[in-house]
Amino acid sequence: MANWNRLLVVLDQIFGFPNRQSSKVKKLRQGYDNQTDEHVIWLEYRVRLANRPMKSTVQRIGNEQHRSNLLQQLMDQIKRLERTGG
Repeated sequence: MANWNRLLVVLDQIFGFPNRQSSKVKKLRQGYDNQTDEHVIWLEYRVRLANRPMKSTVQRIGNEQHRSNLLQQLMDQIKRLERTGG
């Protein structure tokens, strides 16, 4: 379970909600893509914010470059954690 906790810490750092009350990550499913010969894992990251109404509008991220940058930051954080053993 320690690896999941490390992933949760990295996700919290990347998305950085200052009013985060709690967060969690879980594996939704796992599969294999025969076309690309890759294992595929779907994750769900949930954040509960303090002082927010229950029904809030979530702004969609439409910019693929922004998503790519977030994924690169995630990979960089994971590499840093692996090097430091944390």
